Amino acid sequence: MKAFLEPIERKGPKVRLQQRISVVGRLPGSDVHIDHVSLSRRHAVLVMTEGLVVVRDLVTTNGTKVNGKKVRWAALMPNDTIAFGTQKFRIIYGPDTKYKPDVRQPLAVPDIPDKLSGYSHLFDTSDPAIRPGFAEAPSRKHEIAEESQSDWDPDEESQNTELGGWRPGKGE
Repeated sequence: MKAFLEPIERKGPKVRLQQRISVVGRLPGSDVHIDHVSLSRRHAVLVMTEGLVVVRDLVTTNGTKVNGKKVRWAALMPNDTIAFGTQKFRIIYGPDTKYKPDVRQPLAVPDIPDKLSGYSHLFDTSDPAIRPGFAEAPSRKHEIAEESQSDWDPDEESQNTELGGWRPGKGE
């Protein structure tokens, strides 16, 4: 992502934010050097994140304003106006590089043989309980449920109430 500060009231070139964290101020070593008396030596910090820039005022005398409102910190949206002291700028975003046209070709669908056909003997579809939509399937499912329930009948002699009277070995 590219981000620029474009001067509004004074003439001058756009300032590109090249570092992830940039210090704005009137000190000659500042990342964004603005030589004006209304700015502090270290006035604000601009932090580039994924898709936007965040400004943080460094507790300055003249403050930092975004769209005319004094802020301690703010996320800068495209075309927002930011003022460091009395110096106003507009934030402009752009892509890192120009996009090249997509020259990739779609991949051909490979011819893959059906590998499961060799394992069809493992799938017994003659049992009506596992064939969906088969007319006799509900009665077979009921029989299976009754068989499995017989192992879980409550037994009055059993002390085990957590398992409903079931004991190991019963019904086996």
